[in-house]
Amino acid sequence: MNRISALFVRGRKAIRNFVKGSFGRLKLGANTGANTQDLLRTALTALHACSGAYPPLDGAVSALVAILEMSERITHSKKEARELARHSADLLKILAQAISGPGVVSEPMLASITSFESTLTEIQSELAKARLEDRSLFWRFAHLNRTQRTLRNINRRLDDASRKFTIGSAARSEAYVRQVLTLCKKIFVFQGIIVFFCASPVWQRRGAELNIFSASRFTFNHLINMLATDTRARGMSSNVHSPKF
Repeated sequence: MNRISALFVRGRKAIRNFVKGSFGRLKLGANTGANTQDLLRTALTALHACSGAYPPLDGAVSALVAILEMSERITHSKKEARELARHSADLLKILAQAISGPGVVSEPMLASITSFESTLTEIQSELAKARLEDRSLFWRFAHLNRTQRTLRNINRRLDDASRKFTIGSAARSEAYVRQVLTLCKKIFVFQGIIVFFCASPVWQRRGAELNIFSASRFTFNHLINMLATDTRARGMSSNVHSPKF
């Protein structure tokens, strides 16, 4: 388990560093030829470091890389093709940020990325079926409007997928913050009860006789540790979907 977790963290860092270092510098205003191919090979190499531990991420990033690669080979409808490449690179960054936290990925995040992967795979298949990069010059001229509509539709679907994934991630973060705040309120209430009894003269005398104060401090610290452990468990390994983690 520890070895798999370490493998996942190492692969996740490799992907995040690649996205920041490579796609952050990628100029999507024109086709980049061999440079883009080198970047894509680097992306796949980084991805394989954690693909065995995290298959949904493997599929999502592989689909995005394939979409980006095909969009770079389209020599007509360049405006729509550049927009498609930009969307693909942006989504790679979003995925890298979504898994940038410590620990393994929780169940809700896993379900979200699995749905994200399904949408991206459908878009990849649709783009591959159109074979826009392999068409002849005459075909491109005769079907220019249809090609533009296809690319615009794919761009809209990428936008929708990105928006749903981002909104879902934000909602999960807000829910997690609410859980933490609720636990903090419980701690403060318990602390107030202890302070009240400690301030009472009767309890001060009886506490000295029965050694209650040291026991109360121990109980309070123990409760804090339990709540902290429960908080970590809610967001980390207790909600893992796949035993591969």
